[in-house]
Amino acid sequence: THPRFGRVHLVEVLEPAAPVPFAQLVRGRLEGARLTAVVAVEFERIFTCTFETLEGPYNLIAEIMGRHSNLILCAGGVIVGAVLVDTVLKRHRV
Repeated sequence: THPRFGRVHLVEVLEPAAPVPFAQLVRGRLEGARLTAVVAVEFERIFTCTFETLEGPYNLIAEIMGRHSNLILCAGGVIVGAVLVDTVLKRHRV
């Protein structure tokens, strides 16, 4: 979610030196999960990775939009966590 260098990399294993809270949340929910789909929204900079876990499906949504870039983890249509939580953006991005 870097504001200038927005891009996405799919990797099998990535061990950061000091994981941020969102990375810990994602690791806790998706460790051992199976990636079942990657879907890009046509003509948008948004894509969704769907994971199957023992608790049910999770969606990791990536919005690559410059300084407004975000990663959002959802389960059952409910936001579980996000990198960028900003109430000002919610007013402008509905």
